[in-house]
Amino acid sequence: LPYIIYFDIAALIITCFLLYAYVVYTHVPSWSNRMFITTAIIVLLATATNLISCYSDFWPQQYLFWKYFIDVVHLIIGNLVPVAFYMYFYSTSHKRKSFTIKSQWFVLLLVAFEFVAIATTPFTRFVVFFDRTGVYHHGPGMTVLYILSLFFLFLTVSQIERKEEWGYRQLLMVIILYLAANILQIAIQFFNPHLMLAGFTSALSLFFSYIFLQNPLVFIDTPTGAY
Repeated sequence: LPYIIYFDIAALIITCFLLYAYVVYTHVPSWSNRMFITTAIIVLLATATNLISCYSDFWPQQYLFWKYFIDVVHLIIGNLVPVAFYMYFYSTSHKRKSFTIKSQWFVLLLVAFEFVAIATTPFTRFVVFFDRTGVYHHGPGMTVLYILSLFFLFLTVSQIERKEEWGYRQLLMVIILYLAANILQIAIQFFNPHLMLAGFTSALSLFFSYIFLQNPLVFIDTPTGAY
């Protein structure tokens, strides 16, 4: 198997641990908590489908439909990861009402473009395709998806509101780590597509987010469970 999948396996373990910790501890019902759990589930699904695609890409040609199906599902979920992180970090520094209809439509249009580009790739070969010998290839659309991922990374940073209240420095530190790790990951994986790093960097970003931003022990008294 030419793909290096050990980082994805580590990402699955980290994400499952975080989901378990989230379920075990009491959390204040809030927009940021809902976005955190949503982001964690998307990262888990993206990593799991990526592991499956690492094997399905080498199935015989008679399974071409299923090879495309698994890759399309993985790419759709995987490209939701930077969107989910953007929404999560936005929710940690903004109220729900701050996410206006205009902003919602902007995000939805970009997600819709990614969905259509990926879903139609078995016919257009725009994002990925298999040649006549069954070998997996990236199309020009993959570069577009990488650019959109970078766009959401920088959009995340631009949306931070400078606040003097508790949590601003922690948020800034986590986002800087997230930005640096993912820019490095995108650069490495663009030139070395066999090295699976996306799930690992996402899992690490979730881990730091949980420790510094979502840690329930900061808000909940352990013996009584009170806020």
